[in-house]
Amino acid sequence: MKSKLILVEGISGSGKTTLTQKLGTWYQDHNIPVKLYNEGIANPICLAWCAYVPIIQYHKLLQKYDTISDRVRERTVIEGEYAIVEYTQVHRGQDFYDELQNYEIYGGRVSDNKYFEITTNRWQTFGNKNHDECSIMESAFLQNTIMELLFYRCIDESAITSHVKKLVNYVKSLHPVVIYLSQPDIRNTIQHVADERSDWNWINIMVDYCERAPYAKQKGISGFDGVIEMLEERKQLEKNILSQLQAKTAIIENTNNDWDAVWESILEAVRHS
Repeated sequence: MKSKLILVEGISGSGKTTLTQKLGTWYQDHNIPVKLYNEGIANPICLAWCAYVPIIQYHKLLQKYDTISDRVRERTVIEGEYAIVEYTQVHRGQDFYDELQNYEIYGGRVSDNKYFEITTNRWQTFGNKNHDECSIMESAFLQNTIMELLFYRCIDESAITSHVKKLVNYVKSLHPVVIYLSQPDIRNTIQHVADERSDWNWINIMVDYCERAPYAKQKGISGFDGVIEMLEERKQLEKNILSQLQAKTAIIENTNNDWDAVWESILEAVRHS
């Protein structure tokens, strides 16, 4: 197993979080050095769900929210002149959440040029480093990139494909493996997960995220049906990109919700990486 980068992808509810954590545990049990990056955690290549705060402003925020400053520091990684704050992991009122959200580079909050500059630099930097451990990352490659570029920046699919292919090329020395968890019926998958979690508010959050996207407004998409339409579009684009990648990919079709079979397919892909 020479791969130093495992990228776990798939639609919401496809099992990414659970299986990413399980894979990390498997590496540890086999005494293989590993670093796990679930979504929302400060990540060397992806900044989704994290605030990218200039260091001067970061210290001002610590003063402003002094009662939780220790918790904020625990959820912060300093990179040069910027602080990457896992603000969604800090349990605090809406005022803190709203202010830190403004420092995200996602959601169309920075210019296209700035977004591409920051993300490209992070992938190049990560690819140029020596890695003694394998990094396993959830949603850092396709999901967060495509949701941003397609839905919030309305960038042409061919341009998105070209950009994503460049990203994986920057880390080719790490022998990346893309594991794509494919659910055949997106609507049933989302509904099943909401029932399983007893949390239909999760769907409301997805609806809100999608309805705010310029892509949805342009196409007149709304509600739960709109979420499904956008996820179907995203899945189609992701699979098209995977077919063109110069990297090892494993598309795992979970047709019958056979999670044991899915796990064995993941292990097979990793063992032969």
